[in-house]
Amino acid sequence: MNVHKKLICFTLALSTVFFLTLIYIANQENAYPTTTAVSGVPTVIIDAGHGGEDGGAIAIDGTYEKEINLQIALQLQSFCSLFGTDSIMIRTTDTDLADHSLPTIRKRKISDINARMEILNNNPQAVYVGIHQNQYKDASINGLQVFYSQGTDISRQIALSVQEYTASTLQPYNTRNVKAAGENIYLLHHAKLPAVMVECGFISNDEECQLLKEPAYGTKISLCIAGGLIRYYTTERIA
Repeated sequence: MNVHKKLICFTLALSTVFFLTLIYIANQENAYPTTTAVSGVPTVIIDAGHGGEDGGAIAIDGTYEKEINLQIALQLQSFCSLFGTDSIMIRTTDTDLADHSLPTIRKRKISDINARMEILNNNPQAVYVGIHQNQYKDASINGLQVFYSQGTDISRQIALSVQEYTASTLQPYNTRNVKAAGENIYLLHHAKLPAVMVECGFISNDEECQLLKEPAYGTKISLCIAGGLIRYYTTERIA
């Protein structure tokens, strides 16, 4: 079996497990029926960070963060479709939302952030999920970590759900805590809707960077994000 066929089989297997997990959750005592539990998840705004002339962080091997972000974001969109939740993609290609008539990179970057912010403001009933990769001077540091907006009470709970789901299903070594976003994370700091940013891993860690570049591992990461969202929104409705 060639690599492409193996990847297809792996992805289908993950999707099957994920769907069966949803059925299991929905059929626990006092849980809503499957269709109600799935429909409890609001529209997800999926933001593959950076893009276009903004490459984001750069790994030792020259990989741009923007490339990994987009790969995982598209996979997350597929899982949203699988469990019947609408999604809004900030970008689906290597582009940005900047006004390219502006003369400087700084001004274009500001216009890009403002355009993304406008999408959040126009969809107040949605939940925002930003996809990014981390970078640190200590190349041994690894693991997914979720940041949350302090603008709504439930953002932290969503972040915890994604973080804990990842630790329990994919990264048992991951003891990271979720963190509140400061002013330096503009979208989360100003968001009025539930909003989290998932730093999927450290591209400054070569081993983790190589994993993040693999579509199969990206599928696992996106499944953890989707699973965390579902767990939060379904268990919140169990009473």
